Amino acid sequence: MQQAALRIPSGYGTSFEVPLVEPLSSRDALIADYWAAHPRYCFFKSVKRDAALLDIGAGSGGLAVWKEWGSPVRDDLRMYAIDLFEGEYFDRYADFELIDPAAKRTKFDDATFDAAVLSHVIEHVGDQRALLGELRRVLKPGAKAYIEWPHPASTRFPRASMLAGLGLKTSTINFFDDGTHLSALQPEETKARLIDSGFDIVASGMIANDFLAPQLISYGYKYFDEETTTYGVWLLLGFSTYIIAQRRDL
Repeated sequence: MQQAALRIPSGYGTSFEVPLVEPLSSRDALIADYWAAHPRYCFFKSVKRDAALLDIGAGSGGLAVWKEWGSPVRDDLRMYAIDLFEGEYFDRYADFELIDPAAKRTKFDDATFDAAVLSHVIEHVGDQRALLGELRRVLKPGAKAYIEWPHPASTRFPRASMLAGLGLKTSTINFFDDGTHLSALQPEETKARLIDSGFDIVASGMIANDFLAPQLISYGYKYFDEETTTYGVWLLLGFSTYIIAQRRDL
């Protein structure tokens, strides 16, 4: 008996045939597996002990939940947030500021932080150089920053509305599904801007997972679950790219 499959367009005139498999894990376990292999989660869990970590573009503040979620527990971290609006979990941060750091200097002193996370921020910012300059100012020498954003290939990915026609409920898949996106930056361009701003590149790559993608998509298709489906399609198409950069002395 032939296994059922979904054909998901890549946006480049080709498509991926995704077998509809019986998920090997529960929903919670699938999501835990997704994050366990994700470079953002690995970066967060591996920063040095007792670090002061700045979460730029913190959104809901969900990053702070990771202190106790998963292993190792990182209740040693002191976390600080920056965003335009106060998020649901901002009470879990030591302090926060509601500001656009690309347009105005933050209240934090020079060389305050041991690490920073900018997750899906730079694509919303018109002046990335100003943002990276402010990032360098508040980081200590040798501090590392994790930066993640949609790969420019996502400008050609199928729209979420197209995937809905296949029975897949998703959030942003095509770059332009999110009307607040401004710039789909090439990874090499972002590396060059970081180097010019006083950083060295430690690691970089596209976020994909050939094993988990069909598991997550199959679960999401079966249960019409937006979160698992979105994660699966992101991993299948390579929606996000990331860089880990280290502040150097000029």
